Amino acid sequence: MKRRGLLCALLLLGALTWGCGTTSPEPENPEQPVQETLAGVKINRSGGSVYGEDFFISVVPGEILYMSVFTPERDYVEGEQIAISEGEWAAIETAIMDASLEEVVYRKPGLFDRLLERFSGKVEMLDGSSTTTLYLTWSSGAGTREAEYVWPRDGLLWDVVFDLAQSKVKEIPLKEHSCNS
Repeated sequence: MKRRGLLCALLLLGALTWGCGTTSPEPENPEQPVQETLAGVKINRSGGSVYGEDFFISVVPGEILYMSVFTPERDYVEGEQIAISEGEWAAIETAIMDASLEEVVYRKPGLFDRLLERFSGKVEMLDGSSTTTLYLTWSSGAGTREAEYVWPRDGLLWDVVFDLAQSKVKEIPLKEHSCNS
């Protein structure tokens, strides 16, 4: 009987003090979302086993840092530090902002992943599929960060960046090849 009385007293005390506890005050300055500015774009396309499908570009405002692109006339062409106009960078920014991008979030490895890892040295890959990765660099007052994104389904971003690379190929001088035979 004492237990029942003690339990009733505790319940009554809890009911009386319900809502009377201290609540945490609302912050005076709620944290504002960080405003980020696009500071760089990297696109890497592996064509698998299809010759001429590989493509890479790293571009920042005002400059293509590095690119490797296939052209039927010149085979693979590599170039670096190629100037781009403000309008060309703005077209890239617009294509990125218009795309429905989803940041890649890596999950913890599960049982299946651990099994694959265990057998990875025993499985041989003879041919790969075509893949495209997109990395964006963002700048804010807190610094810079780079994140990987799922490639968008629409082709606008690809068209803008690939056309930019193709237009800059003519600015890259032909490499001299010497044959010492």
